[in-house]
Amino acid sequence: MEQLDSLFLDSLKQLEFFTVLEKIAKFTTTEYGKNQILNSLPKENLEELAKELDLVDETINLLNRYENIPFENFGEIRTRIYKSKVENAVLSTGEILDVLSFLQLSRTLRSFILSKSEDFPKLAELVSPLYENRIIEKHIREAIDETGNVRDTASKELLRIRNEIIEKSAKLRRRLDKILKNISQEELVQDEFVTIREGRFVLPIKIEYKNKISGIIHGVSQSGQTCFIEPAEVIEMNNELSLLENEERREIYRILKNLTEEIGSVSTDLLHSVDILVHFDSLLAKARYALQFNCQKPTFWNKKEIFMQELRHPILVHTRGYKNVVPFTISFTERKRGHVISGPNAGGKTVALKSMGLNLALALSGFYTHGYCKTKYFKIYTSIGDLQSVEQDLSTFSSQILRIKNILEFADSESFVLIDEIVSGTDPHEGSLLAASIIDSFINMNLFFAVTTHQSYLKVFSLTREEVENDSLEFDETNLKPTYRFLQGVPGNSYAFELATLLGLPKHIIDRARSYLSRTENEIEEQLKIVYQLKIQAEKFKAELEAEKLKYQKLRQEYQNLLNELKSKRKELLDNAKIEAYEIIRKANALVENTIKEIREQQKSISAIKKEYTQKKKEIEEEAKRIFSSLEQVEKPMDVLLEGDYVYIDDPTNLGQIIKIYEETDEALIDFNGLKFKTKLNKLRKTSHKEKEKKPLPSDYLKFSANTRLDLRGFRANEAIREVDKFISEAILSNVDTVTIIHGKGTGALKSSLHEFFKTHPQVESFREGTLEEGGAGVTIVKLR
Repeated sequence: MEQLDSLFLDSLKQLEFFTVLEKIAKFTTTEYGKNQILNSLPKENLEELAKELDLVDETINLLNRYENIPFENFGEIRTRIYKSKVENAVLSTGEILDVLSFLQLSRTLRSFILSKSEDFPKLAELVSPLYENRIIEKHIREAIDETGNVRDTASKELLRIRNEIIEKSAKLRRRLDKILKNISQEELVQDEFVTIREGRFVLPIKIEYKNKISGIIHGVSQSGQTCFIEPAEVIEMNNELSLLENEERREIYRILKNLTEEIGSVSTDLLHSVDILVHFDSLLAKARYALQFNCQKPTFWNKKEIFMQELRHPILVHTRGYKNVVPFTISFTERKRGHVISGPNAGGKTVALKSMGLNLALALSGFYTHGYCKTKYFKIYTSIGDLQSVEQDLSTFSSQILRIKNILEFADSESFVLIDEIVSGTDPHEGSLLAASIIDSFINMNLFFAVTTHQSYLKVFSLTREEVENDSLEFDETNLKPTYRFLQGVPGNSYAFELATLLGLPKHIIDRARSYLSRTENEIEEQLKIVYQLKIQAEKFKAELEAEKLKYQKLRQEYQNLLNELKSKRKELLDNAKIEAYEIIRKANALVENTIKEIREQQKSISAIKKEYTQKKKEIEEEAKRIFSSLEQVEKPMDVLLEGDYVYIDDPTNLGQIIKIYEETDEALIDFNGLKFKTKLNKLRKTSHKEKEKKPLPSDYLKFSANTRLDLRGFRANEAIREVDKFISEAILSNVDTVTIIHGKGTGALKSSLHEFFKTHPQVESFREGTLEEGGAGVTIVKLR
């Protein structure tokens, strides 16, 4: 376990970090793996963390590709191995079989992973040192059967002893049967059978006749009606049998001792294998957790920056589901080192703080995070929740001040500090001034921090510090409820009056409270509301502009792809025309040579030869006319083009206008229905027709070319199937034969639904999972009919 200071560890508890570890630990197979997960802590070695996350990444791919991975629980194997190292210790048959199972598991898993080393090189490197010893496996199997009994053939001596025991036992039974037969006629026996007491063969004799039989009494039945007597005449035979049984026990002890010593001799290698398999178990748990909850792989760098995108609170994801948790994005840089977060009560401020701290702690502990996280190592210090203590005579205010005092002592420039409701629980004016001073101290310490507050003064104060950004949680003023959307760069209102109204506080009390607000306080709140509304509108416009930008970028790329396709087809047509032209020349030459030959040899009459020559010449001329006509069409001389001319590239009905001509590069800037791009002058054909009117750029103009990739991540199954059906129809109209469907890995439910749909679709010829280069299990490649 990493050596962390007590404040850091206590901060992890406040963040509920260990609660998340307990959830991840449920995905382990062994108790050892569970303990390794539960003991995970943030590490400073970023290189080691990167290697661990690469292993998790390969394990996720392994789980996506193979359902049955040869890994199972191997119990308390460390205890067995340590016992084998103790001098004169002897493992039981069950314990030795546990070692055998472990050796087989180790060998099987190693073989499984190494056979796929090209796809999983890092996992192969991990399991490569797993210890194999088929000789020990053979010795254990030869000595002990599956039920845990030592085999007769474990040694020649044991086989001899057991054969003698069988022989002596049979002889003794025959002798006792004979005695039993004789005395049963005298009605001395309680039951007519031979039994065993204290390891000796005896006869059940009625208690009243115990003196009738000469021998040793070995006990009495619970009813007291029967005593068990070893007849005197078989005492010697019983003694011989007992001696043989003692020999058997000594021989079994010797066999087990030899096996124990053999295991002990390789205990170091076995313990190393245990460590590797425990690590593999923890990797499987991390990978299964990441797949179930759509976690992402964090990355590390040496820059002093933290970037968190689409962040979610892990515990909320566990309880409510991935899609029911509102994500947020936040960053910390040298320029913006702190965030002051405001907003309504129960609006998500504390959840946002914990989401930052939890995901950062998970990333630094070698786990996938709930959202993308890019960071370096930071010590995390928090003051979250009510820390008051009656036992220690601490109020909410005093307990938080003591906590902040400790943070200021422990923290440095490599720290990440999170404080919920900073300096609350005291006089609001004095508290806000104290909070402002603490924030200035954080700025001077050059550390990263985020605090939450309801104090208006602190929101205004933060606007005067360029290192601090005001953020807030959105509140729906129409429905009077929080939306949990995180708004960067704008302070938020606490909406105390609105929430009090919603909760049913009498209106006259709320109106009276509003009247107590000073003019300055009213102005501050109103200005904050204006800034808030402007931010909302700006975010909306930004999103719309981004959508339009993506739309036009996509259209431009598709036009460019079309131009490339036309160029390729043109070249193909020219090449084919040239080949056919050469063939015409060859035929013409052959016709002339053949005609001359026939005339010389006079195999036919001159009129017949002339007639045949004229017919073939006509055929060749017609073929040449067709070819040269196509060549003329392709190689039509370039028109003299001027700025303002209307032109087309391939389809005369799709007209564009020349905006500018670049003579140095023989290119022109063309406006096609509002889409502007450059192209070579020799690609353009001039037309006398002018555009009658400018039309908008509908997607219908692009029916001749379809996108070959469809991203369905985030869609529900029914929505995704409708989109795929429409997408396949457009692809078929555009003569596309193969498309790529991106559905992500997730739980696999969306992928399964799509595959069932493809099986019944009349236009789908086949489909398969993508290769690693194509996107792996997260994509499906569909071939159309």
